[in-house]
Amino acid sequence: MSVNAERKPIVLFVHGFGSSSRCWETLLKLLGTDERITSIYDLAIWDYPTKWVEVNILGRIPRLQELGRALAAELDSPRYRGRELTLVGHSQGGLVIQSYFADALTGGNASALNDVRQAIFFATPSEGSTTGMSIRRLVSLLFTNPQEVTLR
Repeated sequence: MSVNAERKPIVLFVHGFGSSSRCWETLLKLLGTDERITSIYDLAIWDYPTKWVEVNILGRIPRLQELGRALAAELDSPRYRGRELTLVGHSQGGLVIQSYFADALTGGNASALNDVRQAIFFATPSEGSTTGMSIRRLVSLLFTNPQEVTLR
């Protein structure tokens, strides 16, 4: 089945805490070689700022809700608008997607989700994360990280 290339559904991958879109490279390379997938879907990644600490005194690490709103702005761009979406999030990436959903629903903008067909979450800590908790708590004594706080 061939879908009009201009209007193919998009599968958008969102990385986790302390990571980058590079974490998806191997998977996207494999998927990109499978014509059964690429003939039907466009594959895309969305990168957002996340780091363990911010040493620049003028710098700031965005909060989860800000990331959800940034994702909403991206999905409202011409590249995505009006196209079916599958959102795939790893770890905090899943929380960013959930924040996007929650903001749309509580803000009375549920129609923004009309194009979302499914969301797939890998190791998303919907009820908090204990992985590396002791190290994260130690680091948090010196540096406040709103993304790490959300993971708790």
